[in-house]
Amino acid sequence: MKYNPEVQIVAQLDQLYAYMLMITPALPMPYAQKWRDDMKQITDILITQFYSEQYGFFWGVDSDAMSMNLGTDHTDFGHSVKTFWVILKVGELLNNVEYINFARPKIHRILLDAYIDKNGSWARRFDQNGNLDIDKEWWILAELDQAAEILSIHDPSYYRFLNNTHKYWFDVMTDHEHGEIWHMVDGATDKPVINYPKAHNWKTSLHSFEHTLFGYMTASRVKNESFSLFYAIPEWEKSMCRELQPYMFRAKVLDVENEGKIDTLTDGNSNYKVTFTSLH
Repeated sequence: MKYNPEVQIVAQLDQLYAYMLMITPALPMPYAQKWRDDMKQITDILITQFYSEQYGFFWGVDSDAMSMNLGTDHTDFGHSVKTFWVILKVGELLNNVEYINFARPKIHRILLDAYIDKNGSWARRFDQNGNLDIDKEWWILAELDQAAEILSIHDPSYYRFLNNTHKYWFDVMTDHEHGEIWHMVDGATDKPVINYPKAHNWKTSLHSFEHTLFGYMTASRVKNESFSLFYAIPEWEKSMCRELQPYMFRAKVLDVENEGKIDTLTDGNSNYKVTFTSLH
């Protein structure tokens, strides 16, 4: 039997997203340059092997013709728009204008394709017949919001989407009785699909949290306000607080406050409140 390995977009994308974007700026030479070279290589693979010029998004799997069709796994607005905004952030980190110019207009196109004007929400993907799949999967809505928020830092007009999609998130995607975000919502009825868990590793601790973080930081930037994040810092690293950066973004440190020891389980780490401005 011939072995035909399935090459998934997430196997490439998650190397950039999960750690390389955040760790590379902190690495010393020559490691930083090696990682920057690796980031460029992975980004080139995403563009050359997964991007569809015809549809303006990324295929979820690059293995055979049957995999590269509408309605297949990981071929959706969430994975595509996330890949574009990650490429945009890589371009900013590497000072690669080609990546920035490749990604930015294509994020805009996906936002236009995915936006449902009728109720101010996002669609999931195009189905196998090329029609919009209007059911709501929490992480896809989160990624589309985050992409629009990234663009809003320099162009607040993207709040023409966000003012409505945030309202949909709070009104429909949120469980107002027990808290947290529904995993799935039926797009035709705006009712939750309750046979999915509301809390799990990829959800509560990643996409739901990251959605909140992006929204908080970028809204502060658009309103020209400062924002504060909290860091657990050991005593021997406290002098580095002024060099901290917010997640995978860049910003100016405005103020640092030591809010006291956290607890004995963190080896005496202190809770530092770091206030930022000028997010970019």
